[in-house]
Amino acid sequence: MGVLVTEVQPEAVGKKEIMKVVTIDVVRHGEKNGDQMTEKGFAQISATGLALARTAGHMKVSRLIYSGANRTRQAVTIFKEAFEFEDGPEENKMFGFGNLIAPAGGLERVLKEIAYVQANGDTVAHALNESEYAVMARLQIAEALIELAKDMIVKDQNWAIVASHGNYSEMATVDPQMPYGICEGDRVRYTIREDGRIISTTLHRCPIPGGRN
Repeated sequence: MGVLVTEVQPEAVGKKEIMKVVTIDVVRHGEKNGDQMTEKGFAQISATGLALARTAGHMKVSRLIYSGANRTRQAVTIFKEAFEFEDGPEENKMFGFGNLIAPAGGLERVLKEIAYVQANGDTVAHALNESEYAVMARLQIAEALIELAKDMIVKDQNWAIVASHGNYSEMATVDPQMPYGICEGDRVRYTIREDGRIISTTLHRCPIPGGRN
């Protein structure tokens, strides 16, 4: 499972320093046709944005990021309008996983691995035991999340929303029983400490259910 931890370890007795924590929501784009979101896809992302706004509490969006595909830029544009975010969205291709297909053995092998895992266990833990692609995806998104979190802390930011075109955005989870592969419009919320530890992950389903693969 790599170096990610499942819980925060107790600090030394008497130490009162409290580490800063940031929140990063990684959202999969809505239903698509090619590299364009469909009408249903726009509705899914709008519904996810509304759900995010309802649970924001004291948090204010500090960063909007998309993974490079047009459909993720369309998704993040909806979030920009919904949260009245003034700055332009940033591109970060580390939140997409197309670059991993060739190193993992090619598309045919990757699809076979995905199908096998989803038919036999269908959890992140099972995927990490059976799929080289899953291991590579975990390392990539964990690195992207931790780098983003550390940059946010330096800039005194606390909440980022990322639109991803990878349905394996849950792979940095600290819950090994989380389903392998999220659906269109779903999001995974990561809470990350300033020392780079991912301390919690939660899967939130889109109010308008979408496809997975």
